[in-house]
Amino acid sequence: MNDAIAQFNSLSVSAKTPRIVGIVSTLTTVPALLADPNPGCDVVEVRLDRMDTAASDWEAALRTIEADGYPVIATIRIPAEGGQWQQSDEDRQPLFERALAAVACI
Repeated sequence: MNDAIAQFNSLSVSAKTPRIVGIVSTLTTVPALLADPNPGCDVVEVRLDRMDTAASDWEAALRTIEADGYPVIATIRIPAEGGQWQQSDEDRQPLFERALAAVACI
C-alpha cells in the first residue's frame, strides 16, 4: 500500500487515513454546511461546473468554507467526468486560476 501523503492546508491525506469528501454544487448549501457542527466530511469539493460562475460570488464562498476549517477542492468537471461544463477548456482556465487563488486545491 502506498503511504504517500498529500497535504491540503492542515489536513493530511494518506492511504492509511481515509477521508470523506462532501460536495457543494450550489452556493445556497454553503450556510447549511457551515452551520452544521458535524457535517460528516473532511474535505469539500465545490462543483463550479454546476454553478453560474458569472452571476455568483463563488470565490467568497470558497474562502468562507476554507476559513471555517475545511480544505476545498474546486472542480469544473466536463461531461466525461460526470460534470456539466459545456464550454471550452480555454474558458475553464481563467476559472481554475481564480479558484486556485482562493482554495487549497483544484
